[in-house]
Amino acid sequence: MRFVRYVERHGGLDAAWFTPLWGLMKEGLIYPLTRAPYLGGQMEEEPRPVKEVELVAPVAPSKLVCVGRNYAEHAAELGNEVPPEPLIFLKPPSAVIGPDAPVVYPAISTRVDHEGELALVIGRRVRNLREEDAASAIFGYTVANDVTARDLQRADGQWTRGKGFDTFAPVGPWIETDYNPANRQVRCLVNGVVRQDGNTALLIYSIGRVLAHVTRCMTLEPGDLVLTGTPAGVGAVQPGDVMTVEVEGLGTLSNPVIQRVAGATSMAIPALPHFLDIESVSAEQFWGLLRLAKELKHEHTRLGRNAPILAGKSLAMIFEKPSLRTRVSFEMGMQQLGGHALYISPQEVGLGSRESAPDVARVLSGYVDGIMARVFDHHHLLDMAAWGTVPVINGLSDFSHPCQALADLLTIWEQIGQLAGLTLVYVGDGSNNVATSLLMAAGKVGMSMRVVAPRGYQPEPALVAGTDADVIVTDDLDGVVGADVLYTDVWTSMGQEAEREARLGVFPPYQLNQALVARTRNPSVRVMHCLPAHRGEEITDDVADGSQSLLFPQAHNRLHAQKAILAHLLGGVPLA
Repeated sequence: MRFVRYVERHGGLDAAWFTPLWGLMKEGLIYPLTRAPYLGGQMEEEPRPVKEVELVAPVAPSKLVCVGRNYAEHAAELGNEVPPEPLIFLKPPSAVIGPDAPVVYPAISTRVDHEGELALVIGRRVRNLREEDAASAIFGYTVANDVTARDLQRADGQWTRGKGFDTFAPVGPWIETDYNPANRQVRCLVNGVVRQDGNTALLIYSIGRVLAHVTRCMTLEPGDLVLTGTPAGVGAVQPGDVMTVEVEGLGTLSNPVIQRVAGATSMAIPALPHFLDIESVSAEQFWGLLRLAKELKHEHTRLGRNAPILAGKSLAMIFEKPSLRTRVSFEMGMQQLGGHALYISPQEVGLGSRESAPDVARVLSGYVDGIMARVFDHHHLLDMAAWGTVPVINGLSDFSHPCQALADLLTIWEQIGQLAGLTLVYVGDGSNNVATSLLMAAGKVGMSMRVVAPRGYQPEPALVAGTDADVIVTDDLDGVVGADVLYTDVWTSMGQEAEREARLGVFPPYQLNQALVARTRNPSVRVMHCLPAHRGEEITDDVADGSQSLLFPQAHNRLHAQKAILAHLLGGVPLA
């Protein structure tokens, strides 16, 4: 069985989290428990969808017992000998965080390392356990990351400080009770790149031996964690990186690394001045926007409203291109947050012809608190940001569509429950603005991305090289094999109407149809399209309206993604 711990949000952006609750996760639902499952908790209420809650660390341990140098190659890579008996140390409970929670890079450290591990959860009070009885003491297994300030560990000679910082023990996303830990791969990736790749078959001291050794000197309580050791390949991380630990058959645990602002008492993430491109947004800022969007959505779902944090604020919306989703989501987003949005048509401004972008920005800066522009020329956005004195938001340009990508990743996160480790495959015109923003976004959250597109319609090599994502570009339709998400967009974007006939002669093999969905060999693959869709061209009706389609959840999430951007840029709501 799979057990989780979760929280609900309530009443406004600054409201505290509810007390974490326990639950049994099954088929996308969480069945609440009266108490921790390892303390005999019973189901007591109707289930609720996983996407309506936030998973936190699945345990509340009294202590974390860790085993050092339990893989020979890891001991060797740090210049150490294999210990003659299990080498144990403790991490404090205050270090524990859950999935997607940020790891804070200490200001006093210059070297912080990842250490992905298999962890076990103790199920009963135990002391002086015999090795052969170890299984009787184990409630289940989870994934852990023994984050370490390596420079402080070496300087101190003992490990308490280097291992014990708050946030240095990510754990999750759940506890599996029906799990065999033998011969399992343990991997750690940083920004989607594999750093550690070991196997539990290589543990020097078995789980039974470790538990027997530990319980000869201390009592283990229900819910305590025992981390079994990390394989070779440990390495440094920096603020902005995303660490992902995968244990075969158990789960994936992902956590961004952030920098604590000097003198701050909270985990502050630097504020954004504008939202022009995902390329200029750090991983921690991107995750902060995702979390804020999820919080605002949950608040509105629970209460039927959002706190009026933008009361008295106004947004100018400049449209050179028509749009359903962009206009309505920004206008309703401002309204739901208590502010006002003003639509400005192409004829009223004549951006770049009747009036220059710098002049428009300087004029509007005296009237409104922010500018959202949907333009043909990306340079107009850059000029407005440079010359205006209020935040500028890219509602779409010929180069990129960052608002769409933010909503898309929010949708994937909600629907699948994770982002790191997933593979998104974009099929069609891989050179367009949506593909560009998805490439940038994938690198912020540890996703892999493939672009399956005909030659001549593939992303620029410099763009691919500039993202932190693991990217494959190909014209081979077999590039969709193994996809978690299939994504497409129109073959002819606004402003490319003169190329329509030529494009219709190139793209038909790349249509997102049932045959292409089947070609992924993943029965759970999800399908996305940013809309509007030319049904019968880039996507067929049966796929767009099928059970695997996320077209309309992602369209609806434009509202919540936009509200996060507005709340942060216009309302000063911090990212966390």
